[in-house]
This record gives sequence, structure tokens and C-alpha cells, in this order.
Amino acid sequence: MTNARLIAQIVQALTRYERGELAASEVERAVSLHFPALERVGTRERNEAGHLAARLIDADLSDPTVEVNGQLLTFEGEELVADVLRDFRVFLAQLPS
Repeated sequence: MTNARLIAQIVQALTRYERGELAASEVERAVSLHFPALERVGTRERNEAGHLAARLIDADLSDPTVEVNGQLLTFEGEELVADVLRDFRVFLAQLPS
């Protein structure tokens, strides 16, 4: 499978997670399944992919946004899922296709 196809599969997993079709752990599984097959990708990129998958799980579990009196509040120091997804997509777009 080509790099472009493998990267597209990971992006698809991120999109399905956003739609509520996959759990964060399933995205991590997709990354661990497809990422090792990528060509021209070094150890730094492999480590970064694992780090991003772990960040997604942490952000998903901590969900720092809560509703109080009809207002959404975010706890300081907690990472938002949307931020991790953005970082993941930027990272994937920089990989050789």
C-alpha cells in the first residue's frame, strides 16, 4: 500500500472518531497498524505518531469541557480533543506521500 493510502486510512480513522463512530483507542490501533508500513518515515515521525495517539486518548478521557449553567467551561491545563486532532492532521499532512 502506498504512503498516501496509509495516511488516508489514518485520517479516515480520525474523521470517524470525530463523528463518534470510533473510540480513541481504535484510532490508536489504526495508527499502530498503518504507521509502521509507511516508507521514508524515520524514528522521530514514528515516535510522534505514537505520542499524538496517546495525547488523543488522554484528551478523550479527561474531557476538560463541562457545561455549567448553560455555559461551556474549560479547565486550564487540560488539552482539548479538537487541538489534538488538529495537530494530528497537520503532522500527517507533512509526511511523505
